[in-house]
Amino acid sequence: MSTFKLTIEYDGTDYHGWQVQPGMTTIQGMLQKAVKRIVGKGVHVMGAGRTDSGVHALGQVASLRAEFSHPPDTLRRALTSVLPPDIVVTAVEEMDNDFHAQRWAKWKRYRYTLLTRPYPSAIERRYALFVPYPLKIDAMADAARALIGTHDFSAFQAAHSSVKSSVRTVLVAEFRQEGDHLSFEIVAGGFLRHMIRIIMGTLLDVGRGRLRPEELKAILEGKDRNHASKTISPHALCLLEVGYQPFGVYSEKSVQQSALSITNAPLTRPSASLSHWRGDGGEGLRLAAER
Repeated sequence: MSTFKLTIEYDGTDYHGWQVQPGMTTIQGMLQKAVKRIVGKGVHVMGAGRTDSGVHALGQVASLRAEFSHPPDTLRRALTSVLPPDIVVTAVEEMDNDFHAQRWAKWKRYRYTLLTRPYPSAIERRYALFVPYPLKIDAMADAARALIGTHDFSAFQAAHSSVKSSVRTVLVAEFRQEGDHLSFEIVAGGFLRHMIRIIMGTLLDVGRGRLRPEELKAILEGKDRNHASKTISPHALCLLEVGYQPFGVYSEKSVQQSALSITNAPLTRPSASLSHWRGDGGEGLRLAAER
């Protein structure tokens, strides 16, 4: 038996999220069927995180244990050949036997993409939220700063969640404007159910002038879901990367990937600088686009 780490890209539009659900088509379910076709027996595929229905991924990570004696890249090619075209295994690595995609993950990076122009896009309708009204971007960025650090995010989790603790540590929360696209990137050690989508809905209300930037901080400290804004659509949310080392200086690969988007936003690397930040997790560096 060997342990493998899979990096996976997928368009989540036609799936009921990551996790296997009876009678539903899910990413995990499709991967487990594909692995069974290759190795001849059922194998559990453990994901680093459970993306919601309609959420996409460029860098989801999963682990599995299976009897497979060929090189890891052979498994990658075999999996991609039997998976549907909207799920692609981009890398396979053989790992130590105790590797676990979920337990070993130290942080995850997500992006929520807004299309900010007077008319929608036929091509990007699956990957960006169309916002036809003007936004106060500086106010949104000011409000987002309150998220950084270790907080109780009860106000930004789905109702009736059953997690033992709603305390999470956010390492990065920032906006980047690229043409008509405004993207919000957030890095944290973990996320609550619907947390990013509720945060983004609240930030949009700040951008429209319905909330003042300081009110987001008050909502966070109040720990009451009823005071935050609505949960917005999942289709503009994408899991970019899962980290297995302490969050610090981005590698060259990560910096290049940060410029990528599954929309038609420019795919070239933006002008960027590394700026210091300090949160409860200690000193670090984060990528901040120069404007």
